[in-house]
Amino acid sequence: MATYSALRRFYLIIEKIKQRGDSSFKAIADHLKDNDVQISKRTMQRDINQIRNDFGVEIAYDRDSDQYFINEDMSANLSGFYQFLELSLTAEILREELKDKRELIKYVHFDGIDLLAGQSNLKLVLQAISLKRWISFSYEKYTEEGIKEHSIIPCLLKRYQNRWYVFGRSKNGYTATFGLDRVKELEILTENFTEDEVEIPEGFNSIVGLNYSGQPIHVLLEADSLQAKYLKSLPLHHSQQTKSEEKDSTVFEYHLIANFELTQAILRLGDQVKVLGPQSLQTEIKDALQRAIDRYK
Repeated sequence: MATYSALRRFYLIIEKIKQRGDSSFKAIADHLKDNDVQISKRTMQRDINQIRNDFGVEIAYDRDSDQYFINEDMSANLSGFYQFLELSLTAEILREELKDKRELIKYVHFDGIDLLAGQSNLKLVLQAISLKRWISFSYEKYTEEGIKEHSIIPCLLKRYQNRWYVFGRSKNGYTATFGLDRVKELEILTENFTEDEVEIPEGFNSIVGLNYSGQPIHVLLEADSLQAKYLKSLPLHHSQQTKSEEKDSTVFEYHLIANFELTQAILRLGDQVKVLGPQSLQTEIKDALQRAIDRYK
């Protein structure tokens, strides 16, 4: 497993390559040096090989331009890799800084309540995926009464709004997503599954949240100048592209399934954004805002 120093190098290498401009070895090495990290060409090549082998992210080199670049077509899960680096580095920074300075913990605040819910289940699910084993558990669904038993192939783990979820498929082909905070009595079974039995819907790459039913559509959002800055630094979705930009507003384009979570995400942005298309999503947002206004009458 990569050490903290290696993960930090990975992050800085990726950060520089993703930036527009020079991504030659010298430019990357200077970027690391500016962040108090020394790197040789041999070490960087080892890091690139480890990023490829451990995480499936392909960093290629163009001899003609002397530039490194990320080959997105050959990279398995870029967004997952970036989030893994973020979580790993944040955890290590907090561990290093807080271990001998207990008084600092009162100055660190995490948004959310009971963030540890489901963490023990997360470890077991990761073990099951590694061993390619089925899992069984009891599950309480918020929208239904009672507790049900499930046995599934754990196909995918996803983190959304401070909670971990596992997407899985049962023997009869039924697929569903389960919140690990509501999973009880989880067991790793002795029965194995194969890679061919793992089915991850294509829709998972085109959603905000968890609901992947439907077909992706082009969504256009117009954000005011302030909100546009936030969306540029923290995109609503990895498909986000800037379609046009003016002094007072920016139009962003997305390739997304219009699900409940997308509607909620847009509503959270309030009067700082406007849905330009499609018409059906614009109408849905307008109706939701009108219902909110009606509550205050």
